[in-house]
Amino acid sequence: MDILMPICDGMEATKKIRSYEQEIGCRDPVPIVGVSANARDESSKRALSAGMNDYLTKPYTKADVIGIVGKWVGKCRQP
Repeated sequence: MDILMPICDGMEATKKIRSYEQEIGCRDPVPIVGVSANARDESSKRALSAGMNDYLTKPYTKADVIGIVGKWVGKCRQP
């Protein structure tokens, strides 16, 4: 989830997703990884407090993406 998006930024979008998951009684929330060019600690803390599971700073490599996806894919239940 890109942190800075037009109309609805990543923080707000994540809060809406988490709210909807609670509303429907979701037992297995979707993992959300925040992506931003801002490497400051407070940015990652804000992302996590908004309900994101992790944070990736741009520029990132293919290996970074594979690693973070691999970290969270195993935490999802299979249908």
